[in-house]
Amino acid sequence: MGQGSYVAFDDLSPNDSMEVLSEKLIALHINALQQTVQSIDPDSLNSVVELLRGARHRMIFATAASSTPAEDLALKLAILGLPTVVLDDAHKAVLTLRGFDSRDVVVGMTYTGTIRAVGVVLNEARRLGVPTVGVTHDLGSYVGRSVDYVLRPMGRELSQLTVGLSTRTAQLVLGDLIFLSIAHANPDLAGLAAQGIPGRASSTYLRVDSGRG
Repeated sequence: MGQGSYVAFDDLSPNDSMEVLSEKLIALHINALQQTVQSIDPDSLNSVVELLRGARHRMIFATAASSTPAEDLALKLAILGLPTVVLDDAHKAVLTLRGFDSRDVVVGMTYTGTIRAVGVVLNEARRLGVPTVGVTHDLGSYVGRSVDYVLRPMGRELSQLTVGLSTRTAQLVLGDLIFLSIAHANPDLAGLAAQGIPGRASSTYLRVDSGRG
């Protein structure tokens, strides 16, 4: 296969060489990125950006494969001086929400929209009058139907594997768009990001593990 000629993404074959596997993986991610960018509703994205930028408190709740994009977004917000808590335990999240109100925001990330714990946290947030954002592919899911704003990642996984590959990439690019949008509209915050501020990110980014025991 010639350099620069990418195959259309497809399921794996026992006869695939390492080169073909690489090409299929690249095509899978490119497809997810293109579809996700095309699916974005500018008004929804702008609303989410304003919520995150102006919120007093920010929480991102995610589990399993969505945890990595959640942590990545929280770190990028921290670089902009916007502290964000990331949780993957519904009980802790519900307790944390006792200090939240309409001045805050909760983001629930689940590609399928079917993770019950995400629904529980978002439902409690709405009960308290906290603005909610869902990052989910399925607009008809409970998460897709129950939040104030939805950002829709797009992607297709290989049928032989259940692990999130392109779907994780789709969620990551949405987080990057949020980061860039806030930085672009707020030069003072962008200045913080440009500085790198190694100590600031570690002090404003809070990761709370669910832990066992």
